[in-house]
Amino acid sequence: MIGWSAVTGGVQSGGWWLALLLFVWQVPHFLSLAWLYRDDYRRAGFRMLPLQDPRGDRTFRFLMLYAWVLLPLGLLATFTGLTGAVFAVGSLLLGGAWLWLGMRCYRDRSSLNARRVFLGSVIYLPLVLGLMVADRAPPRAEPAEASAVAVDAAPSGSV
Repeated sequence: MIGWSAVTGGVQSGGWWLALLLFVWQVPHFLSLAWLYRDDYRRAGFRMLPLQDPRGDRTFRFLMLYAWVLLPLGLLATFTGLTGAVFAVGSLLLGGAWLWLGMRCYRDRSSLNARRVFLGSVIYLPLVLGLMVADRAPPRAEPAEASAVAVDAAPSGSV
Protein backbone atom coordinates (compact mmCIF):
# COMPACT_ATOMS: atom_id res chain seq x y z
CA MET A 1 0.00 0.00 0.00
CA ILE A 2 2.81 2.40 0.89
CA GLY A 3 4.76 1.66 -2.29
CA TRP A 4 1.66 1.97 -4.46
CA SER A 5 0.76 5.29 -2.85
CA ALA A 6 4.31 6.59 -3.21
CA VAL A 7 4.33 5.84 -6.93
CA THR A 8 0.82 7.05 -7.73
CA GLY A 9 0.61 9.94 -5.29
CA GLY A 10 -2.40 8.58 -3.39
CA VAL A 11 -4.39 5.63 -2.15
CA GLN A 12 -6.03 3.88 -5.08
CA SER A 13 -7.95 0.67 -5.67
CA GLY A 14 -4.82 -1.06 -7.00
CA GLY A 15 -3.04 -0.49 -3.71
CA TRP A 16 -5.98 -1.92 -1.79
CA TRP A 17 -6.04 -4.93 -4.12
CA LEU A 18 -2.34 -5.53 -3.59
CA ALA A 19 -2.70 -5.26 0.20
CA LEU A 20 -5.62 -7.70 0.12
CA LEU A 21 -3.65 -10.14 -2.03
CA LEU A 22 -0.74 -10.10 0.41
CA PHE A 23 -3.06 -10.50 3.39
CA VAL A 24 -4.92 -13.47 1.89
CA TRP A 25 -1.70 -15.07 0.63
CA GLN A 26 -0.01 -14.96 4.02
CA VAL A 27 -2.60 -17.10 5.82
CA PRO A 28 -2.00 -20.40 3.95
CA HIS A 29 1.69 -19.54 3.78
CA PHE A 30 1.89 -19.14 7.55
CA LEU A 31 -0.44 -22.02 8.47
CA SER A 32 1.62 -24.50 6.46
CA LEU A 33 4.75 -23.25 8.19
CA ALA A 34 3.07 -23.35 11.62
CA TRP A 35 1.97 -26.94 10.95
CA LEU A 36 5.51 -27.91 9.97
CA TYR A 37 7.08 -26.39 13.07
CA ARG A 38 4.27 -26.89 15.58
CA ASP A 39 6.54 -28.79 17.98
CA ASP A 40 9.04 -25.94 17.93
CA TYR A 41 6.25 -23.43 18.61
CA ARG A 42 5.02 -25.62 21.49
CA ARG A 43 8.51 -25.76 23.06
CA ALA A 44 8.89 -22.00 22.67
CA GLY A 45 5.52 -21.38 24.35
CA PHE A 46 3.79 -19.79 21.34
CA ARG A 47 0.09 -20.50 21.02
CA MET A 48 -0.52 -21.25 17.35
CA LEU A 49 -3.64 -22.69 15.76
CA PRO A 50 -1.96 -26.05 14.97
CA LEU A 51 -1.24 -26.48 18.70
CA GLN A 52 -4.90 -26.00 19.57
CA ASP A 53 -5.89 -28.26 16.66
CA PRO A 54 -3.78 -31.42 16.87
CA ARG A 55 -5.58 -33.25 14.03
CA GLY A 56 -5.38 -30.17 11.80
CA ASP A 57 -9.11 -29.92 11.01
CA ARG A 58 -9.43 -26.17 11.62
CA THR A 59 -5.88 -25.40 10.50
CA PHE A 60 -6.36 -26.91 7.07
CA ARG A 61 -9.93 -25.67 6.72
CA PHE A 62 -8.60 -22.11 7.13
CA LEU A 63 -5.68 -22.85 4.82
CA MET A 64 -8.10 -24.06 2.11
CA LEU A 65 -10.55 -21.18 2.62
CA TYR A 66 -7.87 -18.55 2.10
CA ALA A 67 -6.34 -20.42 -0.83
CA TRP A 68 -9.79 -20.50 -2.49
CA VAL A 69 -10.18 -16.74 -1.99
CA LEU A 70 -7.06 -16.15 -4.10
CA LEU A 71 -8.89 -17.41 -7.21
CA PRO A 72 -11.59 -14.71 -7.42
CA LEU A 73 -9.14 -12.14 -6.07
CA GLY A 74 -6.96 -12.68 -9.14
CA LEU A 75 -9.96 -12.21 -11.41
CA LEU A 76 -10.93 -9.04 -9.55
CA ALA A 77 -7.70 -7.40 -10.69
CA THR A 78 -8.71 -7.96 -14.30
CA PHE A 79 -12.37 -7.04 -13.87
CA THR A 80 -11.42 -3.73 -12.25
CA GLY A 81 -9.04 -2.86 -15.08
CA LEU A 82 -5.86 -3.23 -13.08
CA THR A 83 -4.50 -6.08 -15.24
CA GLY A 84 -5.27 -7.79 -18.50
CA ALA A 85 -6.72 -11.15 -19.47
CA VAL A 86 -3.32 -12.87 -19.44
CA PHE A 87 -3.04 -12.09 -15.73
CA ALA A 88 -6.54 -13.48 -15.11
CA VAL A 89 -5.66 -16.79 -16.72
CA GLY A 90 -2.20 -16.92 -15.14
CA SER A 91 -3.45 -16.11 -11.64
CA LEU A 92 -6.13 -18.80 -11.96
CA LEU A 93 -3.52 -21.36 -13.01
CA LEU A 94 -1.10 -20.37 -10.24
CA GLY A 95 -3.86 -20.21 -7.63
CA GLY A 96 -5.28 -23.52 -8.82
CA ALA A 97 -1.88 -25.21 -8.54
CA TRP A 98 -1.41 -23.87 -5.02
CA LEU A 99 -4.94 -24.90 -4.11
CA TRP A 100 -4.21 -28.40 -5.40
CA LEU A 101 -1.19 -28.58 -3.08
CA GLY A 102 -3.41 -27.39 -0.23
CA MET A 103 -6.02 -30.08 -1.00
CA ARG A 104 -3.35 -32.76 -0.96
CA CYS A 105 -2.20 -31.49 2.40
CA TYR A 106 -5.79 -31.35 3.70
CA ARG A 107 -6.25 -35.04 2.84
CA ASP A 108 -2.80 -36.17 4.00
CA ARG A 109 -1.48 -33.89 6.74
CA SER A 110 2.10 -34.97 6.44
CA SER A 111 5.11 -32.74 6.91
CA LEU A 112 6.02 -33.36 3.27
CA ASN A 113 2.69 -32.00 2.04
CA ALA A 114 2.82 -29.02 4.43
CA ARG A 115 6.31 -28.25 3.10
CA ARG A 116 4.96 -28.41 -0.45
CA VAL A 117 2.23 -25.90 0.42
CA PHE A 118 4.83 -23.62 1.99
CA LEU A 119 7.17 -23.88 -1.00
CA GLY A 120 4.18 -23.36 -3.30
CA SER A 121 3.46 -20.09 -1.49
CA VAL A 122 7.06 -18.97 -1.95
CA ILE A 123 6.77 -19.70 -5.68
CA TYR A 124 3.21 -18.34 -6.08
CA LEU A 125 3.79 -14.82 -4.80
CA PRO A 126 6.69 -13.66 -7.00
CA LEU A 127 5.14 -15.33 -10.04
CA VAL A 128 1.75 -13.71 -9.57
CA LEU A 129 3.31 -10.31 -8.86
CA GLY A 130 5.60 -10.64 -11.89
CA LEU A 131 2.63 -11.59 -14.01
CA MET A 132 0.80 -8.56 -12.71
CA VAL A 133 3.66 -6.30 -13.79
CA ALA A 134 3.95 -8.02 -17.17
CA ASP A 135 0.22 -7.75 -17.92
CA ARG A 136 -0.65 -4.49 -16.25
CA ALA A 137 -3.43 -2.53 -17.82
CA PRO A 138 -2.47 0.70 -19.57
CA PRO A 139 -2.65 3.70 -17.28
CA ARG A 140 -5.95 5.50 -17.32
CA ALA A 141 -5.90 9.08 -18.58
CA GLU A 142 -6.20 11.54 -15.76
CA PRO A 143 -8.43 14.57 -16.34
CA ALA A 144 -6.37 17.61 -17.24
CA GLU A 145 -6.32 20.35 -14.65
CA ALA A 146 -7.39 23.83 -15.68
CA SER A 147 -3.96 25.27 -14.88
CA ALA A 148 -2.32 22.83 -17.28
CA VAL A 149 -4.44 24.10 -20.16
CA ALA A 150 -3.56 27.76 -19.79
CA VAL A 151 -3.11 29.48 -23.11
CA ASP A 152 -0.72 32.35 -23.76
CA ALA A 153 -2.91 35.44 -24.06
CA ALA A 154 -0.31 37.53 -25.90
CA PRO A 155 -1.31 38.32 -29.47
CA SER A 156 0.73 36.57 -32.12
CA GLY A 157 3.46 38.62 -33.74
CA SER A 158 4.17 40.74 -30.64
CA VAL A 159 7.70 41.00 -29.29
